[in-house]
Amino acid sequence: MAAKTSSSGEPSPIEPGTPTNSTEVAAIPMAAEEVEVLHSSIRIGSLAQIVVAVIAFLGLIYILKLVMVTILVSMLLAFVLEPLVVQLHRLRLPRKKVPEQ
Repeated sequence: MAAKTSSSGEPSPIEPGTPTNSTEVAAIPMAAEEVEVLHSSIRIGSLAQIVVAVIAFLGLIYILKLVMVTILVSMLLAFVLEPLVVQLHRLRLPRKKVPEQ
């Protein structure tokens, strides 16, 4: 690689990444185009992964709907009955009756 010379005759340093011949000059636009294609394919791939994940999540919810409905109804029932349990506890009625031995 030959060093560039300035108008005063002193060699000037070549900056890294600066093309030195016509082959390298032609490769820079091609590399930029390849980077653009790579970025667009990554965006498309990540979008496809998101779509597959959403479909899998919806399928899982569909399969487990009976279990989920049972759990959610039992949680709702526990919240609804909590004030009644608190009132009974104030009347000194225990939550469960322990059998005497």
